[in-house]
Amino acid sequence: MLSWDQCQCHPHARGHWFNEQLICDGCKTDLGQHLKNPKDCPVFQKGFMSSSNSRHKSSVIPKYRVHWNSHRKNWTLLLRGVKQDQFTAGVAKNVTFIISKVRQAKCKASGIRDVHAWAQMEQQDLRILQFDKGSERHANELLNTDTKTALRKRIYYNFKKDDFFHLTSPMYTPLTEVKTLYFSPTGQLYLMGWRKRTR
Repeated sequence: MLSWDQCQCHPHARGHWFNEQLICDGCKTDLGQHLKNPKDCPVFQKGFMSSSNSRHKSSVIPKYRVHWNSHRKNWTLLLRGVKQDQFTAGVAKNVTFIISKVRQAKCKASGIRDVHAWAQMEQQDLRILQFDKGSERHANELLNTDTKTALRKRIYYNFKKDDFFHLTSPMYTPLTEVKTLYFSPTGQLYLMGWRKRTR
């Protein structure tokens, strides 16, 4: 059973995961309790209280950065530049695309691929899917979009030719941020939630 709501006690962006007894494997929260108050997690509250008492705790919450690992054939999740996790498929909201111009110039000059472009989002806006097969359907479930009426549009980026992420339709449309993004198991990015025209 999937839930978009998450708390900090769970592994990176994986959220609540209710087992057959309807108990979350991460924080042992009961499903009934979660439905009444999604933020009521004893593990999260304990961690929040301890962190708020720290004098040196930064008030700025760092954002996740995600890029495709072409060698391992999966997505890599970074936090403050440090690898936190890797996953096959996922979905995110309110995503900003980041490109390092300096690293991109080095890649063009050497012809060697290196990580210089990321999808960036708030920690609460990323959800890693536990499913490899049918992950697009689960992404639509989290976004509350109907798979029969919703379309996806592929997002492209070629470091040798492009200086930005873009769509092909409308023709070569640059993108700096999107509302809903799907990380596919094959390494492609898709803009989700486009509607078909109805007569």
